[in-house]
Amino acid sequence: MKIDENPGLSYERRIEIPFLFIMLERFWDNDFQDKVILDVGTGDYRNDLTKRGVTVKTCDLNGGDYAGDFVKVSIEEKFDCILFISSLEHFNHKDLNYPDCEYETRAIIKARQLLKPSGFIIITLPYGKEEWGKGFINWSERMKWKVLYGSGTKVFIEGFWKQGNSIWSETDEKELAEIGYSTNSTGARGLYCGVWI
Repeated sequence: MKIDENPGLSYERRIEIPFLFIMLERFWDNDFQDKVILDVGTGDYRNDLTKRGVTVKTCDLNGGDYAGDFVKVSIEEKFDCILFISSLEHFNHKDLNYPDCEYETRAIIKARQLLKPSGFIIITLPYGKEEWGKGFINWSERMKWKVLYGSGTKVFIEGFWKQGNSIWSETDEKELAEIGYSTNSTGARGLYCGVWI
């Protein structure tokens, strides 16, 4: 999948944000009017979405329209799209001995329940060698499939990228298997972007 990275953004956002807009344009055929998105976490793309006519609601531990833990907070509204842009990897990990991915699975089950009939979920996260650090887990193939199968969700579109020499290039899942999260401040070195339905 061809994505031109946005050099005006930092770290993995250089791929994540262009991916987000490419997917929204693909699903909505550039008709963003009257669409409602729930952003689980808070991203720096909200203004670009609202300029196109999208209503963006947020659910975040630190506030938003639905303040608190996404899995536990009460939400009655239905959404056209739910975003987990570099947020799902922060869910309720204590250490690497968290093999069942229960909390992430519950988050995706809840997200599916909050979707309108034609709705979809966009997920991006650090991806590669499973490891704990900086308050989240670098996701792996094992974790992805456990959450997908446990939640009954299906992959509609997915792509993988790796960072090297300050640029991102598309790769495959196998090539990311041994890529860990960066030990410096440059953010993720492997990236997963997907649309789940």
